[in-house]
Amino acid sequence: MNLTLEKIQQRLMSSDDLKTPLYIADKNDFKRNITDFVAAFRKYYPNYNIGYSFKTNYCKEFINVVKEIGGYAEVVSPKEYQLARNYGFDDSRIIYNGVIPDLGNKIRCANHGGIVNVDNVGELGSLIGIYTSPLAIGVRLNFDIGNGIVSRFGIDVDSKSYQEIIELQRRGLIKVKCVHCHISYARGLSYFKKRAEMMARYAKELRANIVDISGNMFGRMDDSLKAQYGEYIPLYEEYAKTIGEVFAREFPDGEVQLVTENGTPIVSTSMSLLATIIGKKVIRGKTMLVVDCKRDDVGFVCHTKNPPCNVLSNDSDYVEHATIYGCTCIENDIIHRDYSGPTNIGDKILISNVGAYGCNVANDFITHKPKCICIDDI
Repeated sequence: MNLTLEKIQQRLMSSDDLKTPLYIADKNDFKRNITDFVAAFRKYYPNYNIGYSFKTNYCKEFINVVKEIGGYAEVVSPKEYQLARNYGFDDSRIIYNGVIPDLGNKIRCANHGGIVNVDNVGELGSLIGIYTSPLAIGVRLNFDIGNGIVSRFGIDVDSKSYQEIIELQRRGLIKVKCVHCHISYARGLSYFKKRAEMMARYAKELRANIVDISGNMFGRMDDSLKAQYGEYIPLYEEYAKTIGEVFAREFPDGEVQLVTENGTPIVSTSMSLLATIIGKKVIRGKTMLVVDCKRDDVGFVCHTKNPPCNVLSNDSDYVEHATIYGCTCIENDIIHRDYSGPTNIGDKILISNVGAYGCNVANDFITHKPKCICIDDI
């Protein structure tokens, strides 16, 4: 982010022609994040690979890096599956998850060596029904790791459906090549240790040769953002050690491939949003700023947190405890709830850590979604 800020400052000093709002992608930051992440995991368990979560950010420059390092494209819809193929991923490098019926593409992907993780036995039955040979398939499992959340995703390991999977494999109708899970609200290391242990257990039970423990990890972030979480933020190395040591113990010969699916931990810091302050007023003692983007452009991070904001100002005018609003006519179009710093109408503001679920969830409601450029093009 500091490099992005410096380059924008230099550009504004020479020419104020950056039209906002504007996403700024940093390919080098993304490459550094993903290579460090993969290296950390392979240190503890060499038979590891990463699946990049397409839904987190579709930026082509980032996806090309994933392809360069040999990672998987993790997709969850017909749209994303086609996008991965358009970007040059072979089916053998695609992980197809999700609950959307797409039998033709899922069979194609599985038949060409991809990983298709079915979410329920009804979907599995449909795939078996139109495929004549034993289908090599993945299964998404649902089990309790003690986080107090009953997820809607996957097949309950304590249910009749799970036993049906065992029976289908015994009869030679399927070959379970992968076990998968999708667990939210459990980013701590103790949860990942339990997740890894239970997934290793089910991999052995179903004789799977790939274990995809999914994601939902913390990543690198600005210190001001980190302080808002109220819990410990593990490093890449700590996640890798916690998970990798379990797999090294359970599969000492490395016969099972470990996969994680990650978007947020590697892309959050790799994109910023440049906007312009277009309004400033005080109502009953409360300072309110308005920028020319909206909350949906910033993404999920500003729903519950205050994203890092740097105002590029040459003036000494200063505000304290201001709320930064988006430019729509929606009352809760809030981007930052407690900004203190320099502020003038016309100033540029750089909103950081918006790489995860920012540009992908941006829309054309009231205003058009921002364009995107690479930092190298500034």
